[in-house]
Amino acid sequence: MAGSSSESIKKIEGVLKNIENSVTNIAQKVNVTRSSIENQASALEEINASIDELTSAAQVLKELSKKL
Repeated sequence: MAGSSSESIKKIEGVLKNIENSVTNIAQKVNVTRSSIENQASALEEINASIDELTSAAQVLKELSKKL
């Protein structure tokens, strides 16, 4: 019976180690994903700022064209 208990403990420890490795792997992937999302959000902010500038420039050109 002691041998069986020892084997069970080893199996449980192995399963727990696999779970720990899986959780660590998932956490790393979540961090990479979070970083990518932050980079995309930053890029979108820059795109929006560029669009605002282009819209303003287009408005100025429109007004200038009316004066010509």
